[in-house]
Amino acid sequence: MGNLQAADHNDLPFAIQRSDDWKMEEVPEKYYANPTATPQQYRRQLRSFAQKDLRLDDTERRLKEAQAFLDENQEKYGKERAAFEEEKARQKERSEKEGA
Repeated sequence: MGNLQAADHNDLPFAIQRSDDWKMEEVPEKYYANPTATPQQYRRQLRSFAQKDLRLDDTERRLKEAQAFLDENQEKYGKERAAFEEEKARQKERSEKEGA
C-alpha cells in the first residue's frame, strides 16, 4: 500500500496501481536507514531517501527531454532567427530611406 497526503498532512492508504513499463534497472534501489532509529525515524529516513531518489530521477528525465527539444530545434531556430534578423534589418533600412 502506498500513501497519499491529505490536506491536513495525514496519510491515506492507497493501493499502488502500476501502469508503466519500467525496466528493472530504472526502478529505484532498495534504501537503507539507521537500524538503531525508532520505527518512526526509520520510516522517515526511508521515505526521505526514496523521495530524493525520485526527485533526482524526475530531474534527469526533464533534462533529457529538454536536451531532446534542443537537439530537435536548435538548427531550425538558428535559421529562423537569422532570417528574421535580416528581415528586421531590411525593414529598418526601408524605413530610414522613406523617412529621409
